[in-house]
Amino acid sequence: MRLVDGKNEDFMGFSVYNGTRDSLINKIKQDLLTGNKNIIIAVNPKKIVLSKKSSEAASAFHAATVHIADGVGIVIGARKFGIHIKERITGIDLLEGILRKIAPMKIPIFFFGASEENLVRAVDNIKSTYKEINIVGQCNGYIEEKSKVVEQIRNSRAEVLVVALGSPAQEIFVKEYCNELKNVKLILTVGGSIDVLSKRVKRAPKLICKMNIEWLYRMISQPKRIIENRFLLEYISLLLREIRRRGSRNNDC
Repeated sequence: MRLVDGKNEDFMGFSVYNGTRDSLINKIKQDLLTGNKNIIIAVNPKKIVLSKKSSEAASAFHAATVHIADGVGIVIGARKFGIHIKERITGIDLLEGILRKIAPMKIPIFFFGASEENLVRAVDNIKSTYKEINIVGQCNGYIEEKSKVVEQIRNSRAEVLVVALGSPAQEIFVKEYCNELKNVKLILTVGGSIDVLSKRVKRAPKLICKMNIEWLYRMISQPKRIIENRFLLEYISLLLREIRRRGSRNNDC
């Protein structure tokens, strides 16, 4: 379903948004005003791999209405198929842009995910940065009874829901419960963005981000992420397989 301006590109089974972050944020604002519902996930190599391994994860990923090209691996991979993504849009950059845009509108927001300490710190920092922000509820990501969270969100009358449970847990949660959240018009799955906004996890310096090697910075500063290297290797394998498949198909024509 195409709910945003800009062309969507088919890449490795995903319909990836190919437009600028500003145009996407403006369309999201318009949809909030008109009542159109958006579910946004950030596509990276890990999600590509998981979508091939798990039907549950794939179904949850594809339930989203907007897939942004978060990982630099997506941008580079897309070029191999002649697709030039206009702008890499990270989940945290999109989240901050949306908060900045909707804060003066007083649209009610609910935050779900991360540890209690990081969530509290993040919410305090957000309130300090965006003075007019209307945060109507929050819940850490370690609660076991998800139905209770859903009830909290409904009772809060939130229209924007930010979910930070890690992938694919956050996308599975959204797919399972989004129909019960009638009042919510925008759902953002943001992974570790709450931890970054808490300032307990540092984001890479701007120069590192501009060079598109933020992933390397995270590997060095958070050694446990080295385990996720396997997803990158598996993604490269999938990419090469798809390139060979397309080449073989073209040779048969």
